[in-house]
Amino acid sequence: MVLLVRLFGSKIVVKMISIIVPVYNVELYLQRCVESLLKQTYTNYEIILVDDGSMDGSSDLCDILEKENDKVRTFHKKNGGLASARNYGTQKAHGDWLTFVDSDDYVSQTYLEDLYFLLTKYDADMAITRVELQTEEEVRIEKTKKFENFVVDKKNAFYEVYVGNKVGWSGWGKLIKRESVLKNPFPDGFYEDSASAYLFIDDCEKVAIGDYSNNYYYVVKEFEMVDIDLLFKIVAIGIIVAVL
Repeated sequence: MVLLVRLFGSKIVVKMISIIVPVYNVELYLQRCVESLLKQTYTNYEIILVDDGSMDGSSDLCDILEKENDKVRTFHKKNGGLASARNYGTQKAHGDWLTFVDSDDYVSQTYLEDLYFLLTKYDADMAITRVELQTEEEVRIEKTKKFENFVVDKKNAFYEVYVGNKVGWSGWGKLIKRESVLKNPFPDGFYEDSASAYLFIDDCEKVAIGDYSNNYYYVVKEFEMVDIDLLFKIVAIGIIVAVL
């Protein structure tokens, strides 16, 4: 359903956003993630939980969350990996726009509102926000300096995502057209995010980039802390070489 509301002082069309959350053995984190999604100031959205064959209590928790909240839709499937779960959720989504949230991460109340504001302010085809990296103890890991929101064409968006230091190629922290993900499903295997972002960008004429790092909290596990910056650069270089 499309709603007409007054947002940011002007009358705009607020389209449905589908939040796709792949779930696999995250019983300890899932409640916090979904609770943060249920507090959104943007109201026209749905939460799609894709249980990817969890072997802990995550599967039951997904069912409970669906039963208790009208905005939550739960689906269960055989284990197929992150890409498979995202693609499955995309097929089930009702929204015109998609955002992907990892089930062990969480967001602020204005996460969707800020992304949609970027989209409408710049009349863009995709919105990307900087995210905040945190340890499991919620200690902030500083990554980049603050910057002003801006919009770029697809060529410069490719640079910002794969070479620049403001935003990245991750599946999270983005608002993407559902039709683009249906056209370019995430590939199975490693680094599915880096192998997909440039395809989503290629479907755009304009991409809006915002500094809302306090809106998406990416929880970095202890084992992920090792050489995380080096890993980002290696993958980015590999993608650039492949594309060129």
